[in-house]
Amino acid sequence: MSSPPAIAPDDQVIRDLLSGKYDIEIYGTYLIMHNVPYLDAQGIVCRGALVSTPTLAGDIIKEPQDHTILFAGEFPCSISRTPMSELRQHPSTIQIYPGLTAAWHFSNKPLDATTPFLNSNPNYRAFTSEFEKLTHYAGLVSAPATYLEPNVTANIGTGDLRTTAQPSTAFHFLDTATPRAGLGHLSAKLKNLRKVALVGVGGTNSYVLDHLAKTEIPEIHLYDAKPFGQHSAFRAPGAFSKDDVRNRLPKATHYANLYSAMRNGIIGHPDYVTAANLGELDDMDFVFIAVDRETARREITTHLLAKGIPFIDCGMGLQLAEDSGAVYGLVRTTICTPDKNDHLDKCARFKPDGEDDDLYGSNIQISEMNALNAAIAVYRFKQYLGIYHDIRRAPNQVFTISEGQLLTSGNE
Repeated sequence: MSSPPAIAPDDQVIRDLLSGKYDIEIYGTYLIMHNVPYLDAQGIVCRGALVSTPTLAGDIIKEPQDHTILFAGEFPCSISRTPMSELRQHPSTIQIYPGLTAAWHFSNKPLDATTPFLNSNPNYRAFTSEFEKLTHYAGLVSAPATYLEPNVTANIGTGDLRTTAQPSTAFHFLDTATPRAGLGHLSAKLKNLRKVALVGVGGTNSYVLDHLAKTEIPEIHLYDAKPFGQHSAFRAPGAFSKDDVRNRLPKATHYANLYSAMRNGIIGHPDYVTAANLGELDDMDFVFIAVDRETARREITTHLLAKGIPFIDCGMGLQLAEDSGAVYGLVRTTICTPDKNDHLDKCARFKPDGEDDDLYGSNIQISEMNALNAAIAVYRFKQYLGIYHDIRRAPNQVFTISEGQLLTSGNE
């Protein structure tokens, strides 16, 4: 199922490009000019595509914040059949969609005609519009081809926008950061998942949710029946109103409502995960666990291990130092997969309910430790998916507050 274009088809920039008879396509957050002529190394006139990632406000194109552009085709050459030096470049392998891959990343700025040359060095300026940016590069790339064959131009469009099935997305407005950084191939690893679950949506998993909600994971399921209370507002991402804490909605419902402003697929289950509903996790691709009841953690992890479902278990052990009154302790992140899980009991250190007397169980306000725990968990999750490079493959990581060290273990 495709989504509406991220760029409004009646945007002024689109209208101007179509009026100029340029062959224009919108695909996701990419603005593509097809059929741009250029010379290859053999002096043959070829056609390529300029690919821009315009600055957007919703679905409206704003002034460019970047002067670079992508190009799909061979590297353009001058009439002497040498690479065009003015296209300061580096190679690229960004797949825009199947059949269109940007092979080059160009960098060129327009001259500032109002400022004279100083010591023979030209002065440059920023592009004033996306229209100027695309037509500047089109003119630059096609100049040698047009010199040799004057009838060859980029203005061969029909005046109509190409009809293109848009990529599906969970968002109400598209992510422009990922394509701008050229990370679409990595984002696809998240988009190709089906369902991820967060068991417990307290301090740590609320930050996990904040990170995951900004990815293309189609469905994120939240399990937590505990009310969103006044203390919750002080250890969760974002700012909350007095009504938020008065309403005391179940955390799963509260956060599903909150993130629905940005995207679809955040599904709240105002329930605790117990033996009665453990089976709902069987359909998940990955599970994040952040609960303070030890028997529940053991029940859930045992079930996931039996089903071969990978998961991350988060935890903290914090105490007050008797001499200074300062908080010390650790933040733990443990990942278990079907291939590696024999470290869980040793690293997670399950305890019977009622035996845990650390500060975390008293709901102390420790938002920075929750956020750190969540950041490590999400980064390990992305390492597991191959998004971040992973040499050590450490199944357990512990951050010690006093020493400021991130220790790894579990490979023994």
